[in-house]
Amino acid sequence: MNPLTPDHVQRHLDSFDLGLRVVHFDQHTTTSEDAARAIGCSLGQIAKSICLMVDGRPVLVVASGDRKVAEAKLARHFQVGRKKIRIATADQCCSVFGYLPGGVAPVAHRTPAIPVLIDRDLRRWPVIHAAAGTAHDNFALTFDQLEVITGGTVLDCTAPIPGPVAGSAAGAQTPERLTHLLAEREKELDALYRLATLFGRPVTSRTKLAEQAARTLREAMQVPRCTRVEIVQEGLPPLPRQAGEVVDSHCAKCSCSIDKELQLTVSYVAGEGGCAGVAIDERERRLIDSTAQLLAEALDRHEMEQTLRESTRTLQRQAAELERKNIALSEVLSQIEQEKRAALRDAKASVDAFVRPYLRQLSTRDMSEGDRGRLGQIEATLDRLFTGSESTLSGLTQLLTPREAEICSLIRNGLSSKEISAFLHICESTVERHRNTIRKKLSLTGTPTNLTSYLRSRT
Repeated sequence: MNPLTPDHVQRHLDSFDLGLRVVHFDQHTTTSEDAARAIGCSLGQIAKSICLMVDGRPVLVVASGDRKVAEAKLARHFQVGRKKIRIATADQCCSVFGYLPGGVAPVAHRTPAIPVLIDRDLRRWPVIHAAAGTAHDNFALTFDQLEVITGGTVLDCTAPIPGPVAGSAAGAQTPERLTHLLAEREKELDALYRLATLFGRPVTSRTKLAEQAARTLREAMQVPRCTRVEIVQEGLPPLPRQAGEVVDSHCAKCSCSIDKELQLTVSYVAGEGGCAGVAIDERERRLIDSTAQLLAEALDRHEMEQTLRESTRTLQRQAAELERKNIALSEVLSQIEQEKRAALRDAKASVDAFVRPYLRQLSTRDMSEGDRGRLGQIEATLDRLFTGSESTLSGLTQLLTPREAEICSLIRNGLSSKEISAFLHICESTVERHRNTIRKKLSLTGTPTNLTSYLRSRT
């Protein structure tokens, strides 16, 4: 994730129309001492932005450069234990607050509405100076303007920094030492910028990502020529290994996937270039830990994206195959329907040609009333057969006995119980009993539904 820029800060300042301007410095202003030296002001005039995580929530403290955060005061303010207050990691500074360490601005953060606490000790200065997004950019303002642009809460939340008096022998450092520390800090910041850019881009190759991260990390170490970087993760080929005896090393392990762990080991090895007395300092250990975490997350994200792409392709193939099968099935069903209609037409033609003439002949002859009724039932059944109603009726009659199915057919044709009893030569009470049984099997018992209407609607 790329850090925000001084342009974001300037746009925020412009929205208040206070005439505040971001100023770029050629010198680093990473620490309060660096900033005071570059600007030419007192250390206390530097309004340093301290990124904290209080019980897992981001909080920004704007404090005077010559004071430190008092954890006990913050704990009382937020009503949490002191162990719940932690300095944000470099990754959290960028992902939550929006800036890399050394350039955190008191405004225009990536996460909206981060609580801002302002050290009341800053009020003693007529003008103060705050970072503006990078280790080279600052802007000057008053204490009242700081309150306005941050919307922060003024609080007694700091304490004096203990230690030797500035300028004493114990606190003094040689120009050579200061130059070395500044050069190392510059390498670290450059590495952080490059890593943030690297991990913010889409991952095309896990191997190339690991190689680029290892190269950037190696260049940020005190002695790059004696630095060995090893990255171990399942499915990741080993990096080229620098030969030599290990003088000092630091190993960072991170787990992002459920079943995968990344192990990043950085070592100083003794070789032709010397390096026998070099040790990994605390700054380098923090950088190694942060790089390992970011690299593990980037590799894990790449693997999930690759899995998602493969799953998408598989689903697309399955969808295409299912579509082809649906088309084929539709064609088969259409063919079956056409054949069924053709068979029905043939059957109807056969009945019309060979059955109905005989029925008409029979209807002209003398016969009993019962036989004439049976002949009428045959003709009515044939009519329903070729209008498609018998298929639904057959579904109902699967629940019924043959006698009940026969009575259902007569009821549908409008015959009363008395007429059915005469037609079938059974007692009317028997017909009523069958009607009750039919209603029960068709789940009509206790409902006002008329059995004749129900049978006609279903058939």
